[in-house]
Amino acid sequence: MNCSTRGLGLLLGLLFLASVAAFAAVPVRKGSQNGTNDSQPRMNLFGPTQPGPKDGGDVGVATQVICPNQDVAGAFEFDTNVFDPADPNTLKRSGHCVSGIHKFLFQIQPTMVFGTLTITLSGLVGFVPGTDPNVSVNNPTYGVQICDDGGNTLELCTNLAEANLPVINATINARNNKVIFTISNIGPTTVPQGPDYEGAGLTFFVVLQQNSEAPIAAPKIAVK
Repeated sequence: MNCSTRGLGLLLGLLFLASVAAFAAVPVRKGSQNGTNDSQPRMNLFGPTQPGPKDGGDVGVATQVICPNQDVAGAFEFDTNVFDPADPNTLKRSGHCVSGIHKFLFQIQPTMVFGTLTITLSGLVGFVPGTDPNVSVNNPTYGVQICDDGGNTLELCTNLAEANLPVINATINARNNKVIFTISNIGPTTVPQGPDYEGAGLTFFVVLQQNSEAPIAAPKIAVK
């Protein structure tokens, strides 16, 4: 084998490894990892909303924002910061998680069958890709949230067992400010309705670490 052939083989091998690293099976998180229905006052920051139309009305998207550390500002006993209406910093904190760790949930509800559907979460501020729960209790920091029997039925989640999820892959860009989810074969009946506020659709999430005394930078979602 000559040098040019070996070089071509090495290049193809590196490209293959890079594509595997960037395009991987989606991580999964359970709703009860954040808390139970009893902890909702300390956990639920916003939502869930009614699904709003995306992609010309072919997909509905419901949203919710959770404080996975159960630290909604002003809603728990160890928030020692006193609200001061004359101080804009404490005013902003009233709509935050005190730790700055926010989990954004997006539930996708198709109104038709798609062979392939792409969900893009962009404008991610404070996003660090992570999948190992031994590193942080907030890992994984992106992926699909599934419903479980842990006593949390007031949070958006995917009412399917992990083994029954459709084929979903995730791609993260080099700047760590965009996650693209690609779903194969999904339709209105793929994910059944769950109890209470669990909803009826694939629920994607991203966990962001942001300054608790600055306006929240919410991700943007695009569906196609």
